[in-house]
Amino acid sequence: MAKDNKIRKIQNVFAGIAKNVSKKKWKCIVEECTEDAINSHLLMQNGILNSVAEEGHLVELRPKAIEALKKEVLPYEFCKVGITQAISFPLFCNLHDTILFKEIECGCADYTKYRHLALYSYRSICAEIRRKDIEIEKMVRELSSEILNKELSDDWNETRKFQKQMMEKGRDELCFYRDELIKDISEGTENYEFVSVQLPVTGIYVSTPSSLFSTEDETMTKSILNMFIFHLIPNEEFSWLVMGYHKNYVNNEVLRYIEKWKKVTKNKQGNMLTGMLLQAETWGLKPSLFNKIPQEHIRQFYMHYEDNCNSLNQYPIEDFNLFEGIF
Repeated sequence: MAKDNKIRKIQNVFAGIAKNVSKKKWKCIVEECTEDAINSHLLMQNGILNSVAEEGHLVELRPKAIEALKKEVLPYEFCKVGITQAISFPLFCNLHDTILFKEIECGCADYTKYRHLALYSYRSICAEIRRKDIEIEKMVRELSSEILNKELSDDWNETRKFQKQMMEKGRDELCFYRDELIKDISEGTENYEFVSVQLPVTGIYVSTPSSLFSTEDETMTKSILNMFIFHLIPNEEFSWLVMGYHKNYVNNEVLRYIEKWKKVTKNKQGNMLTGMLLQAETWGLKPSLFNKIPQEHIRQFYMHYEDNCNSLNQYPIEDFNLFEGIF
């Protein structure tokens, strides 16, 4: 009974911190702007998300903060979300959210035009920066908690400090890539390379950066990891897969990976798409498409996702197809 009370006490602290941080008001992520951030969609609600939503809802992979300490329960799940909350973060104030992305929000975005892809990528990197801001804020509060420091071991404290340092390092890397995109958008430079491929699938969306093909050694030693950015943008008939990288920070494995996508056959696209989605923190799909996925496939996806989250070696898994038998 005493052990159960201790566990419940610790869980309540973690849950309370997560709840309080979720209510925190964040400032606009644009430098020197002091206005409060609104909920900014990474992909346009009217047009892109509406083409996937059913009865105003989507299904997204989301973290489960409260259950994180229970070993028998994974700290994430697929859950139904309203379209207004889908793939969104508190990023920009209303003014910046409107003026910065007006040309890609008007319904005539060109997925082969450099500037438009730079805007999509800028927003996705800002979202990852803010996601890390939120996680760092949680860690700061956890490390300052008298209850957690009393009830948990010194090993937990040291591990959490290390995790916070790595999160801060990742944030610094993202800020470098964000600033490079700001130069592209404001000065017309082209520091990145973007490749757009049409895929004969629809109903799935994602927009995120990833340290694809990075190794544990690189993560621990390199000041700037190679960044891979990808967007899957659906419409009624097909999807645009957009992949991008900084011209000065790319390895040959990423280049070969992009070439594979250019030549992917129908029987391999499900495997490659699954491997790519395992690299994403948040992604979503049409509810009716999710309902077609066998529970065993979902369980396998969770297992692979957990392995990926716990590893500093980021390689796409291509021997598992979440969508086998569906497309």
